[in-house]
Amino acid sequence: MSKKTKSVTAWLSEKFGISHKAISESLSAEQYSQFVGEAEKVAADDLTGEGAEDSEAEKQLENKDADATAIKALEGKVTNLEAQLTAANTALEGEKKAHESTSAKLVETEGKLTASEAQKEKLRQAVNPLSDEDLVNKGSENNGLTQADIQAREAYKKNNPKA
Repeated sequence: MSKKTKSVTAWLSEKFGISHKAISESLSAEQYSQFVGEAEKVAADDLTGEGAEDSEAEKQLENKDADATAIKALEGKVTNLEAQLTAANTALEGEKKAHESTSAKLVETEGKLTASEAQKEKLRQAVNPLSDEDLVNKGSENNGLTQADIQAREAYKKNNPKA
């Protein structure tokens, strides 16, 4: 915020009031012009010095106000993000527990499957103990039949052609 410049006469009148006239009347023309030159320097310093300090202080105050507003906004965002983080951590803990539970069930189910496959193998061996050894025709139309079964079917077909 810049201040308007004043003439030396106006400045002296403002600063010294009645004594300005006494100064101008008691000094010679050379002394008065030297005095006016020095007064102009003081006036310039006054305008740039105090005015600059005031405007600098105003700028600093405005910057502090802007910084305070920005800090409040950022604090609000931080609070919001902390709440989101807490919610995400809670959800993650829930998912972790669900995963652990599912993993435990999976291990249990795999154990049961292995046991049932072993039981199935035992039952298959109990029903036909020679099936693995006599199975010579995998992939043909007699899939799963032993050689003895194939021979028995052929003999039946010979004896019963209509069947």
